[in-house]
Amino acid sequence: MPRRRFDPLLVFGAPLEGGGLLVPAMLDQWYVNASPTGQAGDGRAYDHPLATIAEAITAAASGDVIFVAPGDYTDELTIPVGKSNLTILGAARRGSVYVSVTGAVTALTNNANGTRLINITIEGDETAGSIGLLNRGRGLRYSVGRILNLETCAQFTLGTPTEVDAGTYGDGSDTLCEDVEFSWATDGVDLVGVTDVGVGDFGTTQNYFRRCTFHNLSNSSFKETPLGVATQSFRDLEVSDCIFRRIEAGTEPTYYMLLNGSNSNSGMVTRCSFPTALAGGKNLVSTAVIWASNYHTDGVSTTVPS
Repeated sequence: MPRRRFDPLLVFGAPLEGGGLLVPAMLDQWYVNASPTGQAGDGRAYDHPLATIAEAITAAASGDVIFVAPGDYTDELTIPVGKSNLTILGAARRGSVYVSVTGAVTALTNNANGTRLINITIEGDETAGSIGLLNRGRGLRYSVGRILNLETCAQFTLGTPTEVDAGTYGDGSDTLCEDVEFSWATDGVDLVGVTDVGVGDFGTTQNYFRRCTFHNLSNSSFKETPLGVATQSFRDLEVSDCIFRRIEAGTEPTYYMLLNGSNSNSGMVTRCSFPTALAGGKNLVSTAVIWASNYHTDGVSTTVPS
């Protein structure tokens, strides 16, 4: 049968950065439903869906759109570097499409450039060593999402120049998480640098977090994994208009931000809200991270907490 074409009405209201809508023209579509009411099929029509998101990723070409019906999808997902500009969209109410995994696994690994995730919840079973989202792709856009019940909600890292040149991974830069909830884990976001043998050390670059919420994270909302003494783990980080909350019982995490491993790490934290005084030692950042007008229980911060 001929390929069905993109119907913008199916994603009316899906938010993008800048407040626009996802309405590209003439993109190929795939449909996924774990519990279809119609006949399972080749995924080309909503009433002939594939059963798993992994099948749809395998079948899709770069630039395609995958519509996912409400339900729990239990396969671990990997988007390879050759599948660029894929969109995976939860085509239902917010929070009704789950990528659910068990054990010390990574739920979703994105190595491709230009991936867009919309209205996708990623969930584990609290096993040590589990990761929700591992991103090495350039240009990831993740909006209206939630990651919970894992050891680490998300790792943002990059392929080394050698790996990028070989087509193994993307370079991990220019990512945006907008309106995503990171919760019920040991750590929220881990910023991981890499070493390219004989070339040097590289920090993950331009990872942006806007209007996100962090809560019930026992160790930290943000941390870094440095590669050694004074090794840069991240560059040009942005955390803006985010809310940081305590653990549900009212206790504090060990840290909200633990980003002071090297003063070469750079970025900006601005207009964020914290439930504790900045002098309380819960936020530690590099001196190259600009800390501007953040809100806390003593008012508005004027100095870098380091």
